[in-house]
Amino acid sequence: MTDAPTKLLATAADWADRLGELTAAERTALLAWLTEDETHVAAFDAMRRLLGDVALVEATAPMPLAAATVRPPRRRWRREDRPAPRAARWGSRVAVATVLTLALPLGWRVATAPAPAIERHVYASGIGARRQLALPDGSRMTLDAASRVAVAFGGDARALDLSRGAARFKVHHDPARPFTVTTADARVTALGTVFAVDRAAGGSSVRVFRGRVRLEVPGTIPAALAAGGWATVRDGHVRLRRFDPARDHGWDSYWLEADDIRLDVALAQLSRYAPHSIRLADARLAAEPVTGRFRRDAPRRSAAQIGALFDLALVERDGTLWLERRRAGAATR
Repeated sequence: MTDAPTKLLATAADWADRLGELTAAERTALLAWLTEDETHVAAFDAMRRLLGDVALVEATAPMPLAAATVRPPRRRWRREDRPAPRAARWGSRVAVATVLTLALPLGWRVATAPAPAIERHVYASGIGARRQLALPDGSRMTLDAASRVAVAFGGDARALDLSRGAARFKVHHDPARPFTVTTADARVTALGTVFAVDRAAGGSSVRVFRGRVRLEVPGTIPAALAAGGWATVRDGHVRLRRFDPARDHGWDSYWLEADDIRLDVALAQLSRYAPHSIRLADARLAAEPVTGRFRRDAPRRSAAQIGALFDLALVERDGTLWLERRRAGAATR
């Protein structure tokens, strides 16, 4: 027998043991690991249940012979029942995995038979093209242009990873299965909600149109956002503001409602609708605030209008649209 099943179960046990304390980056890594192979999903589901069985954990732990004759009443396993450091617990997890591998000669998949399957999908949209989608749980998602979301829905969780672009969600209420959207910067958990998450220009933003969400950013205190709440996250820092949900419909129209947003963020959003990316020649202008209404479906014209606010000309060069300082006598192209 090879060590492959044991190693796989030990890895799954480690993920399952730390599930409640994972950072946003670690949750993204877990989602990627789960989507690699069906066996990862089965092992993870198995270990979440089997590591919750205190009798099994005790049976694999070394103990004096006399002590083995007396077992405390069986009860549900809780984190506070295990004060040992993680390094010490690793040995127990490997022991559990080894016992399971040896005890199931017909395959460790037998242990996972009652576990509900995790349904996985990847949704993407092209440049200039939005998508209206029904998710497996009955929720609705509007995917902005040039965006990508990976979805993993199981029996007790609904996990989505927004790796590019933006999406708006109308969440089907299901308290038993939290609906969580993760980006590289933050994790957003819906509490019966319509909300939008945007990844652009090195940061993330969240706007709540109805209901509430919980925003978690590593190194900060979790924040609750109600309808009209707007949070931007950049370099681990959170900025909380307000917006008018009645005015900003979140891509129900093709207007970009810019209300004191960063210049680089505005250009990144317009780039989703342009055949060429729109960039700043002078990166020092990236954080300059932009306010106004601009057509997303006319990105070149909108970029020129934004550039005019800063006395910048729109120039096409090497397949990229650049906003750069005007030269004497130069005209916008």
